[in-house]
Amino acid sequence: MQHLSTPTGALAYTDVGAGPAVVLLHGNPTAAALWQPVIARLAPHWRCIAPTWIGFGRSAHPATPLRPATHAAHLAALLQHLNIERFALVAHDWGGPIGCALATRQPARIRALALCNTWPGAPQAVHARLFGRLMASRLGQRAVVRHDAFARVVVPLVGGWGPLHRALRKYQQTPAQRRGSARLAASLHTERPWLRRIGRRLRRLRNVPLWLGWGTADPAFGGTWARWRRLFPDAHLRRWPRAGHYLPAVRGPALARALHCFLSSV
Repeated sequence: MQHLSTPTGALAYTDVGAGPAVVLLHGNPTAAALWQPVIARLAPHWRCIAPTWIGFGRSAHPATPLRPATHAAHLAALLQHLNIERFALVAHDWGGPIGCALATRQPARIRALALCNTWPGAPQAVHARLFGRLMASRLGQRAVVRHDAFARVVVPLVGGWGPLHRALRKYQQTPAQRRGSARLAASLHTERPWLRRIGRRLRRLRNVPLWLGWGTADPAFGGTWARWRRLFPDAHLRRWPRAGHYLPAVRGPALARALHCFLSSV
């Protein structure tokens, strides 16, 4: 694990393997460790770079949690630090909008795009919008920060972390470790204008090869692949009917094989 200094603290990241660069982005409330089963199988063929957003995992935990746009800026700074010009982007959950914030501004840098259980633009489903409102409320923030509600309640409801439960759970033990998660959960509501702007820019990626890997047993975003297919009719799609939201954790080896095949073909 390496670290990049930023104005808001140290950004932890993994950088292993050799070959063309693949950047893997995690969501909420995880860390780069989410991608361990995938990286272990991709690293012999690809240079795998996986940041952990500030406020999560082994990165710094500032008193004021960061907005998604700041995470996107840190991603850009990391790629500049590592001299990565062109790369494949793999993203899960909030890694999708954060990664697309960069990709839609600099589409020529994106060799390929692979997405897992994430959403284009602002979430449209009623349950996602209501969840965002709840998480943005004082009650929702208290439940996540003080009482660990995201890891204890939300994660199991959407399918759990499977064999990575212990590795990921250790990053949610204290209120300070949970502030970043609470902010991202609230951002489903508070950052809708930012998400909509990214959604309007997605058409800039129409010439980028797109692959969708989906756990369709995810009650939150299990059907969102259809929105992506409407936007990108030529996107490749692989579905895992018995997998929930945290696909990289519960189907890591199979996901790695599918990603390797896709990345090798573009």
